[in-house]
Amino acid sequence: MKKYVKVLTPLLITIIGSGLFIMFGKVKYNDLTLPPLAPKDFMFSIAWTIIYLILAYTMLDGYEKKGAYFLYLYVLVLHLIWNLFFFFIGSFVIGLIVLFLIILVSIVFVYYLAKEKKKYLYLNLFYLIWLIIATYLSIGIIILN
Repeated sequence: MKKYVKVLTPLLITIIGSGLFIMFGKVKYNDLTLPPLAPKDFMFSIAWTIIYLILAYTMLDGYEKKGAYFLYLYVLVLHLIWNLFFFFIGSFVIGLIVLFLIILVSIVFVYYLAKEKKKYLYLNLFYLIWLIIATYLSIGIIILN
C-alpha cells in the first residue's frame, strides 16, 4: 500500500497542478498559431492519460529498482515546471529548455528500468515519441508566435 501512495500521490499532484496551470494560464492552446500537423486540443488529454498510466505502471512495477523512484519524481516535477512556464507564464523558450530536460531525464528513467526488463522500453515508447511531438510543437510555436 505504501508503494501505491508514494507513486500515485506525486502523479496526482502533477496532474492537478498541471491542469490548474493550463486552466488559469495566460496561454491557451487554441489561441496559438500552430505548426502544420499539430494535434487537436482534445488529443492531449487522451495522450497524457495514457502516458501517466504508463508512467505509474512502470514505476509501480519497477519500484524496487534503486534510484528509479528519484528519476520518476524528477520527471513529474519537470512536467509540472513545463506547464508552469509554457501555459501559466507563457514563456515558450524556457518551456522548451525544460522540455529538453524532460526528454533527457525520461530517457535515463526508461533506460535505467529497461536494463532490468525490456518491457519498460516498449511500454514507454509512446511517451518518448510524444515528447518528440511536443518538441516539434514547442519549436513551431516559438517560431510562429
